[in-house]
Amino acid sequence: MTSVETPAVRQVGGAELSRIISASHLSWDFDADRTRRLRAAVAVRSAGALRLAWVRTSEWGGARNAGEIRRNPEPYLTFLMPLRGGIVLESAAGRVTVGKHELGIWDSTLPMRFEINATRFEQMSVLVPQRLLRASRGACAAQHCRRVDHGNILSALCVRHMATLARFLDGELKPYELSISDLTTSMFDAVLASEQRGPLDRDRLVADIKEYIESYIVEESLSARSIAQAFDVSPRYVHKLFEHAGHTVGEWILRRRIERSARDLLRGNETVTTIALKWGFKDLAHYSRVFRRVHGVAPSIYRRVGD
Repeated sequence: MTSVETPAVRQVGGAELSRIISASHLSWDFDADRTRRLRAAVAVRSAGALRLAWVRTSEWGGARNAGEIRRNPEPYLTFLMPLRGGIVLESAAGRVTVGKHELGIWDSTLPMRFEINATRFEQMSVLVPQRLLRASRGACAAQHCRRVDHGNILSALCVRHMATLARFLDGELKPYELSISDLTTSMFDAVLASEQRGPLDRDRLVADIKEYIESYIVEESLSARSIAQAFDVSPRYVHKLFEHAGHTVGEWILRRRIERSARDLLRGNETVTTIALKWGFKDLAHYSRVFRRVHGVAPSIYRRVGD
């Protein structure tokens, strides 16, 4: 991952850098003496509702206190990654250093300070409106001035993604901005979920599990146990979630397989046996029994009536 050089980059002094960051990013109270001496480069742009910023600078510092926070009432969560050097994030909970190719997070609604002590520093950051994230306000606040550990594989994925964004800050991004916004937000959602250790929202979890089931519906191994492993909960808890939904997890999986297979019966030329095996049933007899229970007729009759 190398330094970024694109047509979007502007060479600026400290005062201009402060103005650009405050106008296109968020309001800061920057250290006056160091800002006056600063020579820097900056590139900023939007991708949908996200704000992207790349900065190359040297020793610098600043704070967001009550006044700066009031100037930006919409809550944002910022994900940052140094491409060169390191940055110190400080909050009431303490200080953390985010080093090269590490992922740091801070919440725009909470006071903080940053310190850059390197003579050569380069950073990519992405501001995400919290309204776009699945995480609650409390979950976002819990990540304020945090460094995501290298042991989290999602951190490594985000680092690579942000390095790629830094390379294409110019017009090449424009045709894909909304798709990039969705992809980036989904990646950050995954990071936040992996870092969250608080109680899970039941309705959100059931919705996520159902989405997971749709993605792995053809896998014979799909079960309460495999779902539990994917979501880091117990199989018993998965069963309890679906009891509240009015059916067992096994019943839901079977129903979704039957509904998906019914579409194939109506629109394809595959044999009934091929369709049964495709959607995770081990034999035609079992498939026919379950299908008849759901639709009231055998698969072959359902196909003829549908035609």
